[in-house]
Amino acid sequence: MSQVSAFQTDTTKIRQIVDSLFLLAEDNQWPEVLRIAQNTLSHAKDNYSYGPQDQSLMHSFAGDASLELGDFPASKKHYKLSRQILLDAGLSAIPAMARVLNKIGNYHLTNKDYEAALTHLEQALDVHLGQVKSDNLELSHIYNNLGIAYLNLGDFHQGLNYQQESLRIRSALLRGPHKLLAQSYQNLAQCYQDAGQITEAINAYDRSLGYYLDLGYTSGMVVADLYLNLGTAYYDLGGDDGLTSAIEFFKRALLHYKQEKNPIRSGIAVAYNNLANSYLQMGRTNEAFRFYELALQLRQEQYGQVHPDVAQSLYNMGQYHYLFLEMNERAVEYFTRCLEALNYQRYSENALSRVNSYPILLFALYYQAAAQFSIYRETLAQEWLEKASESFIQVDELLDFLRFRYEGLGSKYNLVANGHQMYDIAISVALEQRKVTGEQKYLHHALRYCEKSKGILLLDALQKSKAENFGDVPKEYLMEIERLERGLAELERSRYLVSENENYNSVEMDSLDRLIFTHQQKFEKRIQELGSTHPRYFNMRYAQPIPSVAKLQHDLLDHDHTLVEYFLGDTVLQIFVVNDDNLEAISIGLSLDFFEQLDTFNFSVRGFRSVGSNEIHKNIESYVRSARVLYQYLISPIKSLLRDHLIIVPDGKLGFVAFDALLSKPVEDLTAFKDHPYLLRNHQISYNYSASLLAEMRDNKQSKNLKSYLGFAPVFSDDDRKGLSPLLYNKEEVTIASETFGGKVFTDEAATKSNFVDYQNNYQIIHLATHGKVNVSQEDYSFLAFTQETTHNSDENILYVREIYNLPIEAKLIILSACETGDGKLFEGEGVASIARGFSYAGAQSLLATRWPINDKTTSVIVSDLLSNLKEGLRKDEALHRAT
Repeated sequence: MSQVSAFQTDTTKIRQIVDSLFLLAEDNQWPEVLRIAQNTLSHAKDNYSYGPQDQSLMHSFAGDASLELGDFPASKKHYKLSRQILLDAGLSAIPAMARVLNKIGNYHLTNKDYEAALTHLEQALDVHLGQVKSDNLELSHIYNNLGIAYLNLGDFHQGLNYQQESLRIRSALLRGPHKLLAQSYQNLAQCYQDAGQITEAINAYDRSLGYYLDLGYTSGMVVADLYLNLGTAYYDLGGDDGLTSAIEFFKRALLHYKQEKNPIRSGIAVAYNNLANSYLQMGRTNEAFRFYELALQLRQEQYGQVHPDVAQSLYNMGQYHYLFLEMNERAVEYFTRCLEALNYQRYSENALSRVNSYPILLFALYYQAAAQFSIYRETLAQEWLEKASESFIQVDELLDFLRFRYEGLGSKYNLVANGHQMYDIAISVALEQRKVTGEQKYLHHALRYCEKSKGILLLDALQKSKAENFGDVPKEYLMEIERLERGLAELERSRYLVSENENYNSVEMDSLDRLIFTHQQKFEKRIQELGSTHPRYFNMRYAQPIPSVAKLQHDLLDHDHTLVEYFLGDTVLQIFVVNDDNLEAISIGLSLDFFEQLDTFNFSVRGFRSVGSNEIHKNIESYVRSARVLYQYLISPIKSLLRDHLIIVPDGKLGFVAFDALLSKPVEDLTAFKDHPYLLRNHQISYNYSASLLAEMRDNKQSKNLKSYLGFAPVFSDDDRKGLSPLLYNKEEVTIASETFGGKVFTDEAATKSNFVDYQNNYQIIHLATHGKVNVSQEDYSFLAFTQETTHNSDENILYVREIYNLPIEAKLIILSACETGDGKLFEGEGVASIARGFSYAGAQSLLATRWPINDKTTSVIVSDLLSNLKEGLRKDEALHRAT
């Protein structure tokens, strides 16, 4: 009998068996499913009407039943046979194979082997998409499982993408309450929760619970799981009310788990663990410890010593001893056992690829290091300082490893923020090693950690450009990736514009979501393919080139330049001062007053124009007081080390500070602004996101044939739809500049977005005298405005930051003569997500931007003087210093 005829054979009997198995599985009658599947398989050898797909399907049912009944070895065996039968029959690329691979992936998810799960699920997706071109429930199941895998590997952004797509398909194909929709909302909620969107998570959990209750699920594991998840969301919400609600939900979950005919031990253990966390936050430490012990005991009995759930219990016990009991050595013992439970073997080959939970590993290593450092400070035993240093080296390695893995921007931002928290203590450890040993190398280590805590995503963007130029990738391949990136940006822009309309069409939004998801997957697949086919490109794209101190001193700093790099921790401010002939670090203890004065300074300067006449004097007093206090914290301790030209690398909220406006001496006449002792009077000041970015920008070779100057001065009407008022002096500003430098100017109706996009990559200096607008809630949609070309599309003149990212910018200097171009949302460890930052991301070598609204006449004068100074050959920082 040929393969084809065996494949096509279909009998009434086998169809009846399959239909009955589907119904039994739907009703969770797993013992009966297993009996029928095994009985059918035992007769398959004698019944040639059973084709390979039928036999494979029976093993698949048997695997499902065994998995649900907790017989993991039998489940694995049946799934393996199900797959092998199809392979032996030459049926490796049919939908049935995709289903089997998805089930194997789900098996690994159940066992919390997320790496193995991801491998099989990606194979399932490839097979399915190769055979089935339309949406169906099988595809939604694969997406659902991929979302779970990515979430548990710490990439919540990718997990959210897959869960949203799974839900979209299921919502389109299913009507009314359905348990698959309930499942999707529950999984979606977990992604929201990991992303810190707690309100959205609670709403999604509530919707899932509503579906289940409508379907008659008033008890059992399904409802218990939901109560458990709702409890974790309220726990994350925090506060007394949040904790009270969390405990109530955990107790409900525990009751349902215990009421099952065969009590769900894994669920009981999670409920115990979560109750312990809640009691700990309420100060009920004895109850917390008792529940931690119960959870750990149940998990070890069920899973043995190596399992992520066991690791989680040990991690929580370690935190309990470190944070609440201050029993640091005992905490280290628990963290060490946690690492063993994670299957983390530091010196084994591919150590990180063996780990069963990266998020737990990252925080276990961090808290182990923190506890070790605490022991050192208690005992002054140098061995503990060395152990803490070694643990932070491993934290650093893991952060690099995860940065390679995560493509989603949200997950990367989260990783960078966690890294910033961890490098805080790592810097202190390295500086203490320098103090104890006197060895300068530890000071270099501290600066390296400081560098790795900031501007990483910007550095990634510059590395991407370098990889494209030197990574030996065929040009047509890079062009395809560029098309995908540009297409994705355009789709996301379209989605944003639709979402801004309160009466948007939901069908149009669903269509755009689908297209964005498809483009995103294509793009990430191409990047993964490059990782295997062109490893040099991949390694260059994700390299993190931290310059050595010698490079900073010899290649980047002239004798009259000083690099000042800050790290703003919770209680300590670290200041690194680099001159061409020395490197120093100063640690400053911080009080609550520092943070209050920091906020006061930023508010008084940035909000000056909006202050009412009756509040102006008070605002000026606040500015003068805070400017003096911040000077004493930020500049006074390093004053003797500073030279004429300062390159300041701020950190955290310091990214909003105009250091130029700090006051070096007390002020007697508050309103005599021209006489104030600004820091700017003594130093020429420039800023950067990190020393690494400074080095990369300096090394970034622009084309030799760039023209001198490109200026844009758009025109705006009084009735502009976005409320952009006419600019009276912008045309004069760019006209005078062009008389100084030559080049090309677009003014009035010619100053369009399309002209900017077409011409921008041919000029050394780009000057945009226009309006800028910050969008704090959606930073990628802050914008610059150009002249409106037609009356049909109200946004055709708007250049969003999301679009700037993909521009091939080669300019040596971009002048953003527009309001708020240096302002934006602060991302911990990454900096202020401003319009100016978008141009840095796209490759600009240096920028001039504004931190607050500014009069366009004043701007015109400053920029004209700046360009005249540049024409005379002055360096950019000196040219700006003289212009102001």
